[in-house]
Order: sequence, then C-alpha cells, then structure tokens
Amino acid sequence: MHHIRHNNYKFLLILLITLVFLISSCSKPSENNEEPAQKTPEIVKPEKKQPVQEKGTKPETPKPEPAPVKPEPTKPESVNPEPVKPEPVKPEPAEPVPVAPKPTTKTKFTDIIKMENPAYEKHKKGIVLFTHKRHGDDYKIDCGQCHHDENGMPLNDLKRDDQVDACMVCHTKTGQAPRPKDKTKLTLKEKREYHAEAIHQNCISCHKDYNKKNNTKAAPASCSKCHPKGE
Repeated sequence: MHHIRHNNYKFLLILLITLVFLISSCSKPSENNEEPAQKTPEIVKPEKKQPVQEKGTKPETPKPEPAPVKPEPTKPESVNPEPVKPEPVKPEPAEPVPVAPKPTTKTKFTDIIKMENPAYEKHKKGIVLFTHKRHGDDYKIDCGQCHHDENGMPLNDLKRDDQVDACMVCHTKTGQAPRPKDKTKLTLKEKREYHAEAIHQNCISCHKDYNKKNNTKAAPASCSKCHPKGE
C-alpha cells in the first residue's frame, strides 16, 4: 500500500515536469522562424558619360558663362516733391484798344495848333484849332496849366522857344476810355491813359472853372462849341 502511493507521487512529479517543459517551449519563439531583416537597396548613381572624342579633332573648350548683369540702382523718389506752381492767367481785356506809337520828336511853339494826330486813322468830329497867344495874352493862362511833367506837376517856367513832348508820349492809348458794361468804374489815372480823355479833361475842366470864376459862359464846355461842323 505504501509502495503504491510512492509510485503515484513519482508519476505526478514526472507529469508536472513535463507540463513545465511544454509551457516553456511554447513561450520562446523559434529562432529558425524569425524573418531576416530586409536590407535597404543601395541607390546607384548613374555615371556621367564622357563625350567620345574622335581621333584627329581638337577638344572643345568649354564656353565661359556670361557674367550676371547687375541691375542699376534706381534713384529713390523724393518724399516731398516740390509743388508745381500754376502759371497766372492774365485777364483778357474786354475791348482791345490799339496803342499808338510814341512820337520821338518834340513840338515847337506855334500860335495856332491844329489838334489832330496821325495816330488816329479817322477823326469823328471837326478838328479843334488851339491859339497860344489868345490863351496866354488874353486869358492870362500859364503854360503849366496845360503842360506838366511825368508826375503831373505843372511846368510854369516854360518859354515860348522851349520844346515840349507831345501829349501822345505819356497818354499812349488812342480815343476815349471805354464805358465798361459790368458797371465797374475806371480810376482817374486809368482814364488819363487815353489820349482823347486826357485832352478833354484838361480843356473842359479849365473852361468850366473859368466860367464859374467869372460868372459867364464864354468858355466853350461842350463838344459842339469846340469842334467845328462840316469838317
């Protein structure tokens, strides 16, 4: 009986060792079944083919590559450019008036002066005859009453043999001053730039002052009394 139990223990021990061996053999992978590591293929660079040189020919020299062209530096634009000043627009005159040439000769003293000027192509009214002796001897009018310098100052020291400039030298515009349509009035200085305007103001103002001072109408102060008709 005791012998049978000893055999059972022996059988169980052998069975346990067998199971342990089987379990250990199953857990380890087989070295033969391992796949070999794949090697990466090497990249083979193609060799450059050298040109075959024929016999009896000279080798071609490589042409030098052109040097790169450097772009020219551009000038920077000025930050604050100078403003362009517009040209002033000159106003055009409403009615252009022809300007007569200035006479270069001086006038001499004569008793009777015919008040005409070659600068006028045609006179609209009769020519006035001015008498020096009557105005000087009879009316006692000084020479400076009519003759003056460029500043309008009277030339009272004139003598009869002295020469003076013609009126057209300073009063260069022919005719009378135009009557503006826009109701703007010209100054007295602007009106006296016209030849006929200056002469009329000189003569008529003197005649009116004479009539007022002497309480008479002997000095003519209108167009019809100075300019003769039928000429």
